[in-house]
Amino acid sequence: MCGPLPASSDIRLLSGADIAQLASINDAYRFIDWTAEQLHESMQKSENFTGLKIVVANYIACYIVGWLWSDEYEIALIATAPGYARKGYGTKLIHSLRGYFPQITQIVLEVNARNEAAIEFYRKL
Repeated sequence: MCGPLPASSDIRLLSGADIAQLASINDAYRFIDWTAEQLHESMQKSENFTGLKIVVANYIACYIVGWLWSDEYEIALIATAPGYARKGYGTKLIHSLRGYFPQITQIVLEVNARNEAAIEFYRKL
């Protein structure tokens, strides 16, 4: 499912001001190891670390972060807030990467072998 977003939503670049909401989303899942401190540090230390978010009614419903290396985007994490899962938000973000970063010719990632939901998600892309 990758249809249009609800009228009250849009896709934006992530910023340091988003850290608390991102950490809150991460805390909802046992397999996400990224803490607020790690996200903040990555954003501060690497100009290549960047990402997108889908905002629905002033709340981050889904986000993707990773490193932009020349023409390659390496996904570090994609997470959807509880209540927004399986509505196409993650797919929409991945498809939106090239719109925000047109130099991308390849998207790569690693996924934990125990994260069956993520593996199934990426297979469908």
